[in-house]
Amino acid sequence: MAIKKVTEADIIAVDTIQKAKDYQINGKPLENSEKNIFDNDLLKKKKADGTLDNDPDLNELKETLVFLINYKAGKEKVKTETMGLKPEGQALLNALLVAQKGNSIAYQLVNGIGNDKPIDKVISQFEDVLFAESEPEFNREIEEKSAELGKIQREEYDVKWSEWNKLLKKVKEEKTESQRVKAEKPRVEAAINKIKVDFAGNRILDDCIKVIETAQDNSFDANSTNFFVETNFHDASKKFVHNWFLVSDLIGNFALKIFKDLEEKELEKSIGASSLSASQNLKL
Repeated sequence: MAIKKVTEADIIAVDTIQKAKDYQINGKPLENSEKNIFDNDLLKKKKADGTLDNDPDLNELKETLVFLINYKAGKEKVKTETMGLKPEGQALLNALLVAQKGNSIAYQLVNGIGNDKPIDKVISQFEDVLFAESEPEFNREIEEKSAELGKIQREEYDVKWSEWNKLLKKVKEEKTESQRVKAEKPRVEAAINKIKVDFAGNRILDDCIKVIETAQDNSFDANSTNFFVETNFHDASKKFVHNWFLVSDLIGNFALKIFKDLEEKELEKSIGASSLSASQNLKL
């Protein structure tokens, strides 16, 4: 059942001291110390001569019962309140404060239960909550949320830092490759310039074509007198040779012998094979 302030309309059937004593709050009977307050003379009517009547003043009786109910509700409600008060807690505190400030009969009777002045105690507890600068439970939640936020921020930082390192590594690798190509460029360009000079005007190719054409004319012309060529070879049986051998096979044999004698490393250096990958980025 929700804890809330009650009024005399909620106890309209209470019209005797015994009914007040028998009243149950949330299905629970009153304690003996609470029942005894209804026997107090402060709740009895006064006769015209100022003496006390045996019958109670019903207004004071009901007001005292209502105040007792609200006190017990406030005693439980203040246990669940945090920094600041909810509307129900504020209404209960106001009811207690009004009675305290007016020093009403209900306040005097209920606050006199026991020796610790229970009404004043509950009001003080409400005020501690109402004016508290901080709440332990609230502070604990703030610390937990801050820790969670810090963890998330650290994880995001780690991810971004990892991505940054990968990007930095890639940039360094690309820069290193670019520097290597740049360093190789002068040597490759020099080799290319040499080749351009060698092949300027197609001089080498023209000479080769002329030699081949002459050989063909002499070799395959039926009227040619230069079909065979006499050599100074020491073996008389092999003194004559076909002129095609001189312009083709002999040259090829000499070239093969020369290239075989070259070391592989020197051959690569001669043709610039080591600069092949770098030269792909250059244009003649």
